[in-house]
Amino acid sequence: MPHPRRTSRPYRIRRWAAYLIAASLLTTAGATLTTPAMAKAASCGSTFERSLDFRQTFGLSTDADLIRRLQDDPAANCTWGVPLTSEEAAGIDRRNAVELYLGDLTRLVDRHDDAFGGLYIDQRAGGTVVLLTTPSTTQALIDEALSVIPPDAPDWFEVVTREVKYSQLRLTEMMDEIKALIAADSRVAGIVGYGPSVIENRVEVGILEPRFAAVRDFLLERYPEDLLAFVARRSGDSAVCGWCDEEPPRTDVAMSPAMPSVALAALAAAFGAVFVVGVLLGPRRRRSGASTPHP
Repeated sequence: MPHPRRTSRPYRIRRWAAYLIAASLLTTAGATLTTPAMAKAASCGSTFERSLDFRQTFGLSTDADLIRRLQDDPAANCTWGVPLTSEEAAGIDRRNAVELYLGDLTRLVDRHDDAFGGLYIDQRAGGTVVLLTTPSTTQALIDEALSVIPPDAPDWFEVVTREVKYSQLRLTEMMDEIKALIAADSRVAGIVGYGPSVIENRVEVGILEPRFAAVRDFLLERYPEDLLAFVARRSGDSAVCGWCDEEPPRTDVAMSPAMPSVALAALAAAFGAVFVVGVLLGPRRRRSGASTPHP
């Protein structure tokens, strides 16, 4: 009568160790995929402060109790990276669609950049398009601008005008002058970025804090105060780099939030468990001196 098949003690130890490791890793993966994921689904991975900033930017309610309720609501809409009600998310989606109807108007403004100050979407006003005119903008040019709005634009699509002092062309010229100064005059050393602030109808200049007062005063001696805005920066490239800042751009309002790191960690743990099982429980190498042919 044949003896029952036995495995060596070291192999049995390895096998049970593998079971324990696999069970431990898979349990950890399961916990990672459920508990933190559920918490993140409720808050959309956003802090109270980020939600508040987003709501202020888009003119939504900034009621603290509402924000906290949404932070704890697993059914909150996370399309924009912060917890919103379904109505709020739909409203922002609608505002985002405004850009679909701005192509012809934007091109006309660019062609007449000496007469217009630009345009922008006023989120606080529900997505209203604001067309910036200057004292040199004629009524005929305004009528032409309004006439290029697509006839199929929805009823809620609205364009209003607001007069400003400086044209889009003047803001561009101002930026060119700053660029030339950076290359030629050491007295503006410390400028780490500049760009147009369309809403304020100015050029915004970022300056390192140690040089802030000196560079600001130097520029104000040469240019009108209402043409420039200044922002003190703690760090940044000393060369011309557009919009430098202390931190990389945030993606709080990304349309497709990236996979949470906890999920990636869980997947890695699960993969690790499978790998351990494969290595320790796989077929053992034959002790026979004969080689096994490969298929």
